[in-house]
Amino acid sequence: MVAPDRALWITVAVLVISCPCALSLATPAALTAASGHLAGLGVLTTRGHALETLAKVTDVVFDKTGTLTYGDMRLLDCHLPGDTGRDEALALAAALEQSSEHPVAKALRQAAEGQTTTRRASDVNNLPGQGVEGTIDGRRWRLGTLEFAAQGHAVPSLPDNWHPEATHVALANDTGIVALFAVGDAIRRDAPALMQALGEQHIRVHLLSGDGDGAVTALAGALGINHYTARATPEDKLRYVSALQQAGHRVLMVGDGINDAPVLARADVSLAMGSGTDVARASGDMILINDSLTLISSALRLSRKTLGVIRQNLWWAAKLQSGSPAAGDQRPCHSVDCQPGHGSQFLNRGQQCAAPSQTKALMESLYLLIPLSLVLVFVIGGIFWWATHSGQFDDLEGPAHRILMDDDRPHKDDTPAQN
Repeated sequence: MVAPDRALWITVAVLVISCPCALSLATPAALTAASGHLAGLGVLTTRGHALETLAKVTDVVFDKTGTLTYGDMRLLDCHLPGDTGRDEALALAAALEQSSEHPVAKALRQAAEGQTTTRRASDVNNLPGQGVEGTIDGRRWRLGTLEFAAQGHAVPSLPDNWHPEATHVALANDTGIVALFAVGDAIRRDAPALMQALGEQHIRVHLLSGDGDGAVTALAGALGINHYTARATPEDKLRYVSALQQAGHRVLMVGDGINDAPVLARADVSLAMGSGTDVARASGDMILINDSLTLISSALRLSRKTLGVIRQNLWWAAKLQSGSPAAGDQRPCHSVDCQPGHGSQFLNRGQQCAAPSQTKALMESLYLLIPLSLVLVFVIGGIFWWATHSGQFDDLEGPAHRILMDDDRPHKDDTPAQN
């Protein structure tokens, strides 16, 4: 008798030894087919666990700028509470953002292009999730969120309904805030369709953004997102995702910026936008090459289908092995004593089940790439070819058989003449 605590490992060892081909093909064949299909659609898988983990996702967390929006931001308006002019304020902001890749920085630099007033910043320090600070003409300047720029100074009042949907960026020095910029962006055209598809799959959607309350609230309302957080720093995003994971949720993180890199690495599985930064793409488990958001729902459906195919392949490998008796041994595989010297029995049994198990595993996996109708054509054609070339029809009787046989008989005209 085998000890109960060894039964599982002996069963697995018997299956692997006796039928290694089907078991070894069950998972990689399905994953390879699915990864190739996703790559053709525009989703590149960079880590092996991505597809299997994606199939178990319960929550999707999105960044805002550059992910759910195009990231092609434009300066909408400028509010000057002090004596600093508009051109001077834009020149100062562009100097501080000269080396930044953030969409807001690009918008400010674009707005300052073509102006005669230029500035050069030194000792620039970038603070993720807050802003940037540097020295211009011997004076320290800050550009970023209202709280970061003010540094204890009073925040000037804004006109009523001053671009509530836009991102507000403040420019300040040691005397306080001297300019406020309203920077806007457009929602991606396929974002509403993605939200609807995720809802149909019963997946919870979250929005984490470092932008202001007005911009984040407006985007969440437009897309129907109930869980959202504004002014989130990279540390806030990490804590948010960690809390979801501790509650038992499987999290997919979607982002594009440098600030998203830590949370992309922390999530169970992550997807980086193809147009995002190099750091984000390196941190993501998958890359959305053409930035088409609807492919996210397609990847989720395909990952669940792939996991089902893997389970089917493993089941068929085990079923065909346990149900096919070896020559001269009518006992099922699990009843054979695992003793030295029985290896030949397992290998003999494995040779019998290898062909059907491998075929089943490959066909189930290729189904991820090929339509079912085409698969059936190949299967039926293969069976017919095997039957016709293996002598299975030699003992058939009946009209159909006689018709076929008549074609092979020599006709009267073909009979050689007798001398």
